[in-house]
Amino acid sequence: MSISIRKGFNIQASLFVSPDKLNDFLDLIKPIMERTMADPKCLFVEAYQSVDDPGHIRLVENWNASVEWFMTVRAQEGYVQEYLTMVEPLLTKPREIQIFNRIEGFHKAKE
Repeated sequence: MSISIRKGFNIQASLFVSPDKLNDFLDLIKPIMERTMADPKCLFVEAYQSVDDPGHIRLVENWNASVEWFMTVRAQEGYVQEYLTMVEPLLTKPREIQIFNRIEGFHKAKE
């Protein structure tokens, strides 16, 4: 079976936040999430907290764009760079990023 890739991708960032800085972190990411969602190419953005490690936060974004566009345009925007600079001191270890392409025919969602 060959896999057909559909336009769009999912990016997941694992951030490891110092427990005593968690509220500060959440205050920082809320406006960034709202600004991200305002981009017409962003399909959704969500934040998750690990059940086993409350300081492990996963940010998930789905984009109707190419990874190349994301890396050369979106990731270079000033407010994204500013966010990264502000969040870095709250982390206990470097963030981990994973990017996944969509597989054609394997998308289901409820409205």
